[in-house]
Amino acid sequence: MQTSARRWLMISFAFWATVINYLDRQTLSVAAPVLRDQFHMNNVEYSCVVFAFLLAYTLSNRFSGPVIDRLATRLGYALCMAWWSVAAVLHSFATGAFSLGMFRFLLGIDEAGNWPAGVKVATEHFPEHERALASGIFNSGSAVGAILAPPIVAWILLRYGWPPAFVAVGAVGMSWLVLWLPAYRTPLGLASMGSGFAGMLFTLITRWVVDHYSYTPGFIGFGLLPLICATILWLLVGELRPIDMRAAIRGISLQEAAIPN
Repeated sequence: MQTSARRWLMISFAFWATVINYLDRQTLSVAAPVLRDQFHMNNVEYSCVVFAFLLAYTLSNRFSGPVIDRLATRLGYALCMAWWSVAAVLHSFATGAFSLGMFRFLLGIDEAGNWPAGVKVATEHFPEHERALASGIFNSGSAVGAILAPPIVAWILLRYGWPPAFVAVGAVGMSWLVLWLPAYRTPLGLASMGSGFAGMLFTLITRWVVDHYSYTPGFIGFGLLPLICATILWLLVGELRPIDMRAAIRGISLQEAAIPN
């Protein structure tokens, strides 16, 4: 594989897409106290809202990768970003627990696509000995997004209200999209491989593996293990934290969490 300095620009796009991905999903966690008061949501209703996102996210993990493979990296990543950015903006129109849950479901449908798309960016532009580094770079965007979300979202929420907070994070995603579409190009060698003998052979082998092993006990067990672990993780991260927020950090207000004026 021929490499160029442009690969660092490409992986930086994946990094910032992951930052935006976590900004979008963490906005609800920051705004939860305000939304729960305004919509009079109890713990059960709020849990249903969180569940809607997690259900869609879990289901989309099954088809987001194949969709991106079919559309190719540039268009597939663009579709993911456009979908979840629009879904984030739609949150600003929520009028209660049901509509909020519906918009969370729409957000979850496409946010899972960030990870296979980011992996494709890394594999298309980086040689094997650099792919772990590239994957680490774009994956670190999840931590950066989770760190940035509380002060940024709290500041917007306090100054302008909760609807503009969702609109703002959606607008950031659209800004990424405007830069991504003209900048991303699949490396020439990879672009031509899909139509050649090597691409056809790879497709046949992949289909054979999927057809023969997708529903074996070992394959299903391998898939269930991260599903179970992820369920516990997201229960702690997404559901219990906002519910117990006030009790756990009584001394910290939204004003103190926001960016100082």
